[in-house]
Amino acid sequence: MLLRITTTEEYIDISENEATQMILQKKQDNLAMKLRLVEEREEYCKSLEQRYSEMETEHSQMLDKKRIAEAKTSELLSGEAERLFQHEQRVAELLAEKETLDDRTRNLEKRSQDLDNQTELLMREKAFFEEKVSSLLGSKQGSASLSKLMSLEARER
Repeated sequence: MLLRITTTEEYIDISENEATQMILQKKQDNLAMKLRLVEEREEYCKSLEQRYSEMETEHSQMLDKKRIAEAKTSELLSGEAERLFQHEQRVAELLAEKETLDDRTRNLEKRSQDLDNQTELLMREKAFFEEKVSSLLGSKQGSASLSKLMSLEARER
């Protein structure tokens, strides 16, 4: 039996045996093409798996580096915190010392003012007594006596 098949606008008359052979050949060609596609996909999948494995390794290495960096940062921060704590303690000590010195300074200033007031009072009393002695003694003799009294008083101090 003859079959008529159409191939790209031409007609070919072939026998049934040839047609079966052609169909088998076409199926083999299709299977070979599918096999090549499957092999290409397998290669592509293998390359993707390899790239994925490489990326996992890189990611793992990056995580290790991150952990190491975090540990170093934590260590540095811990050291910095300790140094800052010591610095704050020292500042607190210095502030307490400054406050003590300020108190002492205020006390000394008050004492100095008291002494200035006492000195002024003594100077007034001295002037008052000088005036009295001078008026009691009268003349030069009173002035000489006053000078002697003052020199004796100075020696006693």
